Amino acid sequence: MLESRIHSMSKSPKLAKSLAEDLITANQILVEQGVLDVFGHLSIRDPDHSAIFWLPTSIPPSRVSLDNLYPFNLEAEPVIKTEAELFSERFIHSEIYRRLPDVNAICHHHSPSIMPFCITGSKLFAVSQTGAFLAEGVPQWDSQDEHGNTKLLIDDRQKAKSLARSMKGTSTLLLRGHGMVQIGCQLQELVHKCVFACREAETILSAVSVGAAIPLFPGEIEAIGAPSHTATARSWSHWTKQLNDKRRGQIEKEREL
Repeated sequence: MLESRIHSMSKSPKLAKSLAEDLITANQILVEQGVLDVFGHLSIRDPDHSAIFWLPTSIPPSRVSLDNLYPFNLEAEPVIKTEAELFSERFIHSEIYRRLPDVNAICHHHSPSIMPFCITGSKLFAVSQTGAFLAEGVPQWDSQDEHGNTKLLIDDRQKAKSLARSMKGTSTLLLRGHGMVQIGCQLQELVHKCVFACREAETILSAVSVGAAIPLFPGEIEAIGAPSHTATARSWSHWTKQLNDKRRGQIEKEREL
Protein backbone atom coordinates (compact mmCIF):
# COMPACT_ATOMS: atom_id res chain seq x y z
CA MET A 1 0.00 0.00 0.00
CA LEU A 2 2.70 2.47 0.98
CA GLU A 3 4.70 1.74 -2.18
CA SER A 4 1.84 2.86 -4.42
CA ARG A 5 1.32 6.02 -2.35
CA ILE A 6 5.03 6.83 -2.49
CA HIS A 7 5.28 6.22 -6.25
CA SER A 8 2.38 8.59 -6.81
CA MET A 9 4.07 11.29 -4.73
CA SER A 10 7.83 11.14 -5.17
CA LYS A 11 10.56 10.83 -7.79
CA SER A 12 12.73 9.08 -5.18
CA PRO A 13 10.53 6.39 -3.59
CA LYS A 14 13.41 4.71 -1.77
CA LEU A 15 14.17 7.93 0.11
CA ALA A 16 10.50 8.45 0.93
CA LYS A 17 10.20 4.88 2.18
CA SER A 18 13.34 5.29 4.28
CA LEU A 19 11.87 8.39 5.91
CA ALA A 20 8.58 6.60 6.48
CA GLU A 21 10.45 3.82 8.28
CA ASP A 22 12.30 6.44 10.35
CA LEU A 23 8.95 7.98 11.28
CA ILE A 24 7.74 4.60 12.52
CA THR A 25 10.95 4.17 14.54
CA ALA A 26 10.58 7.68 15.98
CA ASN A 27 7.06 6.84 17.19
CA GLN A 28 8.33 3.65 18.80
CA ILE A 29 11.19 5.47 20.54
CA LEU A 30 8.87 8.13 21.94
CA VAL A 31 6.46 5.46 23.19
CA GLU A 32 9.32 3.57 24.88
CA GLN A 33 10.64 6.78 26.43
CA GLY A 34 7.24 7.72 27.86
CA VAL A 35 6.69 10.77 25.67
CA LEU A 36 3.82 9.36 23.59
CA ASP A 37 1.14 7.04 24.91
CA VAL A 38 -2.36 6.34 23.61
CA PHE A 39 -2.53 9.86 22.23
CA GLY A 40 -0.16 12.23 20.48
CA HIS A 41 1.14 12.38 16.91
CA LEU A 42 4.35 12.87 14.98
CA SER A 43 4.87 13.99 11.38
CA ILE A 44 7.64 14.70 8.85
CA ARG A 45 7.74 17.00 5.85
CA ASP A 46 8.33 15.28 2.51
CA PRO A 47 11.87 16.26 1.43
CA ASP A 48 10.91 16.32 -2.25
CA HIS A 49 7.61 18.19 -1.82
CA SER A 50 7.77 20.97 0.76
CA ALA A 51 3.99 21.42 0.72
CA ILE A 52 3.43 17.78 1.70
CA PHE A 53 3.82 16.13 5.09
CA TRP A 54 3.44 12.54 6.25
CA LEU A 55 1.25 11.67 9.24
CA PRO A 56 -0.37 8.44 10.43
CA THR A 57 -4.10 7.97 10.45
CA SER A 58 -5.76 8.36 13.86
CA ILE A 59 -4.23 5.40 15.69
CA PRO A 60 -2.11 5.01 18.84
CA PRO A 61 1.57 5.81 18.19
CA SER A 62 2.54 2.23 19.07
CA ARG A 63 0.49 1.01 16.09
CA VAL A 64 2.05 3.22 13.41
CA SER A 65 3.14 1.16 10.39
CA LEU A 66 3.86 1.54 6.68
CA ASP A 67 0.21 0.78 5.95
CA ASN A 68 -1.23 3.71 7.92
CA LEU A 69 1.09 6.57 6.91
CA TYR A 70 -0.45 9.08 4.49
CA PRO A 71 0.69 12.27 2.75
CA PHE A 72 -1.23 15.48 3.55
CA ASN A 73 -1.20 18.90 1.92
CA LEU A 74 -1.00 22.23 3.74
CA GLU A 75 -4.78 22.37 3.89
CA ALA A 76 -4.50 19.33 6.18
CA GLU A 77 -6.26 17.17 3.61
CA PRO A 78 -4.96 13.73 2.60
CA VAL A 79 -3.41 13.82 -0.85
CA ILE A 80 -4.60 10.29 -1.48
CA LYS A 81 -8.20 9.45 -0.67
CA THR A 82 -8.74 7.28 2.38
CA GLU A 83 -11.72 6.16 4.43
CA ALA A 84 -9.55 5.87 7.54
CA GLU A 85 -10.20 8.14 10.50
CA LEU A 86 -7.82 11.12 10.54
CA PHE A 87 -6.38 13.10 13.43
CA SER A 88 -8.61 16.08 14.15
CA GLU A 89 -5.47 18.00 15.16
CA ARG A 90 -3.64 17.49 11.87
CA PHE A 91 -4.04 21.26 11.40
CA ILE A 92 -1.23 21.75 13.94
CA HIS A 93 1.12 20.16 11.45
CA SER A 94 -0.19 21.85 8.32
CA GLU A 95 -0.09 25.37 9.75
CA ILE A 96 3.36 25.04 11.30
CA TYR A 97 4.77 23.65 8.06
CA ARG A 98 3.08 26.46 6.17
CA ARG A 99 4.43 29.18 8.46
CA LEU A 100 7.91 27.80 9.24
CA PRO A 101 9.71 26.52 6.13
CA ASP A 102 12.77 25.32 8.06
CA VAL A 103 10.69 22.92 10.15
CA ASN A 104 10.72 19.33 8.88
CA ALA A 105 9.34 17.38 11.85
CA ILE A 106 6.59 18.07 14.41
CA CYS A 107 5.36 16.27 17.53
CA HIS A 108 2.36 16.94 19.76
CA HIS A 109 2.37 14.96 23.01
CA HIS A 110 0.89 14.90 26.51
CA SER A 111 3.79 13.44 28.48
CA PRO A 112 2.90 13.07 32.19
CA SER A 113 6.06 14.96 33.14
CA ILE A 114 4.97 17.95 31.03
CA MET A 115 1.36 18.17 32.15
CA PRO A 116 2.02 19.77 35.58
CA PHE A 117 3.55 22.74 33.76
CA CYS A 118 0.52 22.95 31.46
CA ILE A 119 -1.99 23.21 34.28
CA THR A 120 -0.23 25.32 36.93
CA GLY A 121 1.44 28.10 34.99
CA SER A 122 4.77 27.10 36.53
CA LYS A 123 7.66 27.83 34.21
CA LEU A 124 9.53 25.02 32.45
CA PHE A 125 13.12 26.19 31.99
CA ALA A 126 16.62 24.86 31.38
CA VAL A 127 18.36 23.48 34.46
CA SER A 128 20.91 21.16 32.84
CA GLN A 129 23.19 20.87 29.83
CA THR A 130 20.89 18.47 27.95
CA GLY A 131 17.90 20.74 28.47
CA ALA A 132 19.60 24.00 27.49
CA PHE A 133 17.40 24.32 24.38
CA LEU A 134 14.49 25.11 26.72
CA ALA A 135 16.35 28.35 27.49
CA GLU A 136 14.97 30.67 30.17
CA GLY A 137 11.42 29.41 29.89
CA VAL A 138 9.08 27.64 27.48
CA PRO A 139 6.23 29.90 26.29
CA GLN A 140 2.64 28.80 26.77
CA TRP A 141 -0.24 29.03 24.29
CA ASP A 142 -3.76 29.26 25.68
CA SER A 143 -6.71 28.59 23.37
CA GLN A 144 -8.91 30.62 25.72
CA ASP A 145 -7.12 33.85 24.73
CA GLU A 146 -8.44 33.92 21.17
CA HIS A 147 -11.03 31.17 20.95
CA GLY A 148 -12.85 31.10 24.28
CA ASN A 149 -14.35 27.87 25.56
CA THR A 150 -13.30 24.92 23.39
CA LYS A 151 -12.55 21.22 23.75
CA LEU A 152 -8.87 22.29 23.97
CA LEU A 153 -8.27 20.48 20.68
CA ILE A 154 -6.56 22.39 17.87
CA ASP A 155 -9.03 20.95 15.40
CA ASP A 156 -9.40 23.73 12.83
CA ARG A 157 -7.21 26.04 10.82
CA GLN A 158 -7.89 29.19 12.86
CA LYS A 159 -6.73 27.68 16.15
CA ALA A 160 -3.74 26.10 14.42
CA LYS A 161 -2.78 29.44 12.84
CA SER A 162 -2.76 31.04 16.27
CA LEU A 163 -0.62 28.23 17.68
CA ALA A 164 1.80 28.38 14.75
CA ARG A 165 2.32 32.12 15.29
CA SER A 166 3.31 31.35 18.88
CA MET A 167 6.01 28.93 17.67
CA LYS A 168 8.04 31.77 16.17
CA GLY A 169 11.41 31.87 17.90
CA THR A 170 10.90 28.67 19.91
CA SER A 171 11.12 24.95 19.23
CA THR A 172 8.97 24.06 22.22
CA LEU A 173 5.52 25.32 23.21
CA LEU A 174 3.33 24.41 26.18
CA LEU A 175 -0.42 24.26 25.59
CA ARG A 176 -2.53 25.11 28.63
CA GLY A 177 -4.23 21.93 29.75
CA HIS A 178 -3.16 20.10 26.63
CA GLY A 179 0.48 19.08 26.53
CA MET A 180 3.22 20.33 24.29
CA VAL A 181 4.13 20.93 20.65
CA GLN A 182 7.77 20.53 19.59
CA ILE A 183 9.40 21.13 16.22
CA GLY A 184 12.73 20.29 14.61
CA CYS A 185 14.73 20.83 11.45
CA GLN A 186 15.05 17.07 11.17
CA LEU A 187 13.47 14.01 12.76
CA GLN A 188 16.37 12.85 14.92
CA GLU A 189 16.74 16.33 16.40
CA LEU A 190 13.03 16.43 17.23
CA VAL A 191 13.07 13.03 18.95
CA HIS A 192 16.08 14.11 21.00
CA LYS A 193 14.35 17.33 22.09
CA CYS A 194 11.09 15.56 22.95
CA VAL A 195 12.81 13.09 25.26
CA PHE A 196 15.08 15.62 26.94
CA ALA A 197 12.32 18.21 27.42
CA CYS A 198 10.42 15.57 29.37
CA ARG A 199 13.52 14.63 31.36
CA GLU A 200 14.14 18.27 32.20
CA ALA A 201 10.57 18.51 33.45
CA GLU A 202 11.07 15.37 35.55
CA THR A 203 14.28 16.82 37.01
CA ILE A 204 12.55 20.06 38.03
CA LEU A 205 9.64 18.18 39.58
CA SER A 206 12.03 15.90 41.50
CA ALA A 207 14.10 18.85 42.70
CA VAL A 208 11.12 20.25 44.58
CA SER A 209 11.64 17.62 47.30
CA VAL A 210 15.17 18.96 47.88
CA GLY A 211 14.87 22.64 47.09
CA ALA A 212 14.16 25.15 44.33
CA ALA A 213 15.58 24.27 40.93
CA ILE A 214 18.31 26.67 39.84
CA PRO A 215 17.99 27.69 36.16
CA LEU A 216 20.97 27.86 33.85
CA PHE A 217 22.43 31.32 33.43
CA PRO A 218 21.74 33.03 30.07
CA GLY A 219 25.44 32.89 29.23
CA GLU A 220 25.49 29.14 29.88
CA ILE A 221 22.46 28.64 27.64
CA GLU A 222 24.17 30.59 24.87
CA ALA A 223 27.44 28.69 25.31
CA ILE A 224 25.74 25.29 25.17
CA GLY A 225 23.51 26.20 22.24
CA ALA A 226 21.13 23.87 20.41
CA PRO A 227 21.69 20.09 20.50
CA SER A 228 24.48 19.21 18.08
CA HIS A 229 24.10 16.75 15.23
CA THR A 230 26.54 14.49 17.08
CA ALA A 231 24.35 14.53 20.18
CA THR A 232 21.09 13.85 18.33
CA ALA A 233 22.69 11.07 16.25
CA ARG A 234 24.07 9.51 19.44
CA SER A 235 20.63 9.55 21.06
CA TRP A 236 19.02 8.03 17.97
CA SER A 237 21.67 5.28 17.83
CA HIS A 238 21.17 4.46 21.52
CA TRP A 239 17.39 4.36 21.40
CA THR A 240 17.18 2.37 18.16
CA LYS A 241 19.57 -0.21 19.64
CA GLN A 242 17.32 -0.48 22.68
CA LEU A 243 14.35 -1.11 20.39
CA ASN A 244 16.24 -3.73 18.38
CA ASP A 245 17.45 -5.49 21.54
CA LYS A 246 13.89 -5.58 22.85
CA ARG A 247 12.62 -7.04 19.57
CA ARG A 248 15.32 -9.73 19.61
CA GLY A 249 14.44 -10.59 23.18
CA GLN A 250 10.77 -10.97 22.27
CA ILE A 251 11.62 -13.18 19.28
CA GLU A 252 13.82 -15.42 21.44
CA LYS A 253 11.06 -15.78 24.02
CA GLU A 254 8.57 -16.76 21.32
CA ARG A 255 10.98 -19.39 20.01
CA GLU A 256 11.29 -20.89 23.47
CA LEU A 257 7.51 -21.36 23.76
